[in-house]
Amino acid sequence: HPLARTLVVAEALTGQLFPAIIIGGLVSSALADRPKA
Repeated sequence: HPLARTLVVAEALTGQLFPAIIIGGLVSSALADRPKA
């Protein structure tokens, strides 16, 4: 089924990108909260 295959591919992509997005958001927020030297 094409739709099922699309869902599997989307799930695989989000599974790989989700941790990177979370880490990127945490790092950017930490850098933004840190006072400028």
